[in-house]
Amino acid sequence: MTAENPVLDKELPSRLFLPSLALASFSVGISNALVSLLAVDIAKTFLGSTSATAVASVSQLSTFNSAAEVVSAILLSILAIRFRNKPLLLVGALLVATSAVGSFLAPTLLTLQLFYAFEGLGTIMVNVMVITSIGNFLPPNKKAKAISYMMSVGSAASFVVIILIGFITNVGGWRSGFLFLTMPFSLAGLVLVSVYLPYKPLEQNGKNKENQLLSSFKQIFTNRSATACLVANILTVAGTQVAIFAIAFYRTQFGMPRNLTYGIYEISLAIFFLAPFTAGPLVNKYGAKRIAVISTLLAALFTMMFFFIPNVWFAVAFDMTHVWFTVVAFVSFACLVVDQVPKYRGTLMSLNSLFNSIGNVIAPAIGGALLVMTNGIYGSVGLALGTMAIFGSIIMIFLAKDVNRV
Repeated sequence: MTAENPVLDKELPSRLFLPSLALASFSVGISNALVSLLAVDIAKTFLGSTSATAVASVSQLSTFNSAAEVVSAILLSILAIRFRNKPLLLVGALLVATSAVGSFLAPTLLTLQLFYAFEGLGTIMVNVMVITSIGNFLPPNKKAKAISYMMSVGSAASFVVIILIGFITNVGGWRSGFLFLTMPFSLAGLVLVSVYLPYKPLEQNGKNKENQLLSSFKQIFTNRSATACLVANILTVAGTQVAIFAIAFYRTQFGMPRNLTYGIYEISLAIFFLAPFTAGPLVNKYGAKRIAVISTLLAALFTMMFFFIPNVWFAVAFDMTHVWFTVVAFVSFACLVVDQVPKYRGTLMSLNSLFNSIGNVIAPAIGGALLVMTNGIYGSVGLALGTMAIFGSIIMIFLAKDVNRV
């Protein structure tokens, strides 16, 4: 325990602190799954067609959403200096609820795109402020498990959507998913967070009110360890984003039917739900940096290998192993970053989200270009993305510092 990060047991937040954060996180995991599952229905409503061109037009909803997430991460890196966690988290939850209502009522595809962008803005605000709040209000020995629980929540939301969406859309159409799934959970999260999230962080960081913006960015980017984490995030995230190529690989190389690929996707969701529960205890026992490095290297290794496996089921096994270590890497990396610059934790976590988005853009761009240049050799994608993740691990090994293990 350092003097800069005092947390007294008597000041610990309510027992409903984590459940309220979990519910807010759960709500932001619903809309993306809805759009992915209902793209054909949305295309039929607004474009009168279910052709590939119509579905491709609807898929731009995700593009608008991702662009909004980038904008939100940039703005939040500044807003986190001026405002406390609680109001920012509440605004994020309110944006998600507003997006749900607007999406339900949207008269045109353009209007739907606008309101769905609100969801992107709110998602980043909620996700960043949830992790920041854990960093601010919980002692070091409780942070890793709490972060691991939050990482599981998004996958749980996807499971709920998959289970309920058929029934709900059959009764009320695709719009009802936003009204009866996203909105109730986002409003419930809004209420609970407003009640159970403390207003003032337990850490008394003594911020200087003058030149806070310049000071925050200066402290982050002159901190070698924090900067190394941000750069490593781009490489490690890009190196593990292979899902789109994996599904195409199964279908083109092995002739796997679409229904089976859906099954593989559901298995990966189960892993995203279960794996974080192992990551928290590992981080507490061995340290965030050590687990982040080891799990990233193992994820990279399996990424590089599974595209070369000639047997489909062995390939699936390698792929799912890669997914498991990727999830553990995500959790441990979040635990590593959250305490790098405690005075400006919200700004750093916002920048981390921004760099994460950059990695998500780089991965499909590099993978797609390699597939074109190699005439469809998927192994080249695995080698390139795995190598990027290895370079990210090397940066963590030599430049990042686990501040809770010093």
